[in-house]
Amino acid sequence: MLVRMERMGRLFKGRELEGRYQEVPTLFVEGNESYDKIVDTAKEHNLGHVYFGANKTEVDWINMLPIIIDVSETYLVTVETTDPKTVPQEVKGCVHIIWRIENQDMELLKDEDTIKIETKEYVRCIPKFQMYKNDFTRYKDDEDISD
Repeated sequence: MLVRMERMGRLFKGRELEGRYQEVPTLFVEGNESYDKIVDTAKEHNLGHVYFGANKTEVDWINMLPIIIDVSETYLVTVETTDPKTVPQEVKGCVHIIWRIENQDMELLKDEDTIKIETKEYVRCIPKFQMYKNDFTRYKDDEDISD
């Protein structure tokens, strides 16, 4: 399904620095963008990964859901969100989700301390030192490729 929309987003390229596709050349999508523009830009710049929700923008699921599904048929796709409950079921099996949690209390923990997330069914834990850490200086090589 191809959806046409007025371009409202920004595209930039760089290496993914977070999550399971670290170091993969990536097209970052900030806001809404058309399927054709995303695919043409990824192909032109030889990028194998598309990242939706860049720069702390929440994905507009009403306009972007069919586009994300279509892009995921050809490219690796990551969606960043602050609320995983908002991610439609249709994309959960075909994209990598990054759940962004902004909380300055992380700085209160030593590297050897553990972060614990608990649900009704289980507990997941990870020592702080095992988590990826980026201090934002590595993002300086991203290149804006919007026209």
